Amino acid sequence: MPSWWQPPALRAPAQPAAAVLGPIHLSEVGFEGRGTWPEGPEAIRGYLEQALDRIGITEPPARGHWIEGMMTIADHEAEFHSAAINLYDSNAYGPPQLDGAPLHATRGPWQVMPDTFAMFHQAGTSNSAWDPVATACASMNYQMRRYGVSRDGSNQRMLVGQANPGIRQGY
Repeated sequence: MPSWWQPPALRAPAQPAAAVLGPIHLSEVGFEGRGTWPEGPEAIRGYLEQALDRIGITEPPARGHWIEGMMTIADHEAEFHSAAINLYDSNAYGPPQLDGAPLHATRGPWQVMPDTFAMFHQAGTSNSAWDPVATACASMNYQMRRYGVSRDGSNQRMLVGQANPGIRQGY
């Protein structure tokens, strides 16, 4: 049966974005800047707009899908606090960093692990784990590659539980 006859849930995931990844070594991740970024829904939306520009997602419907899902994640994970850090889950281990938290603790509005940030780093963004534009890019790159979220973000809510309103679970 041709793939276009299959329901979307049975189709192969769309190919990831053609954005240029710029993986960095974990030792290159910076931990400066915690608490220096504006917080709240308006600020988070602005960071997402910049991240989508960096990744090259320009189509209004695609931007709308991504912003909707990523705003939900930022609400669920950090209540729109750009300085959020999780010191209590299984990722909170490793030597203390400049920000006082363990190396592998999740940080920022999308609670990205430094390891994930480094691996899915977007070329042209900062190396700071606290830069919300850089972490938004890394989070979106991760979701596209790990979970098969399409470039237009239309299937993000189906594939990433935290992007769904009312569902609060880890990735």
